[in-house]
Amino acid sequence: MKLLFLIFIFNFQSIYDISPKNLNQIFNEQLSENIILDVRTKEECSESKIPGSLNIDYYSENFKDNLDKLNKNLNYYIYCRSGNRSGKTVIILREKGFKNVFNLEGGILAWKKENYITN
Repeated sequence: MKLLFLIFIFNFQSIYDISPKNLNQIFNEQLSENIILDVRTKEECSESKIPGSLNIDYYSENFKDNLDKLNKNLNYYIYCRSGNRSGKTVIILREKGFKNVFNLEGGILAWKKENYITN
């Protein structure tokens, strides 16, 4: 049973993954309905981040309450360091009724590997 659950979670997450290349194209469009959400800690963000991204710390005790304040009609492109926390955030947001939520595959590590802009 655990194996089936793990397979489901893996497949569920991969459906909502977005590559750094595709996110960079969206990032360059600078449309107001596209929000880049960083779920890393403030310390991680101070090292580097995707410009214009909104930070909601996954480890904050108010994390889910802060997610509830987001507009469900916008598109969210979520990242963390490697894709683990952001993948879990996609699942949480989907459970909360968000339709357009995507996980940056490989997190900011993959973004930087492609030499895309960071602050």
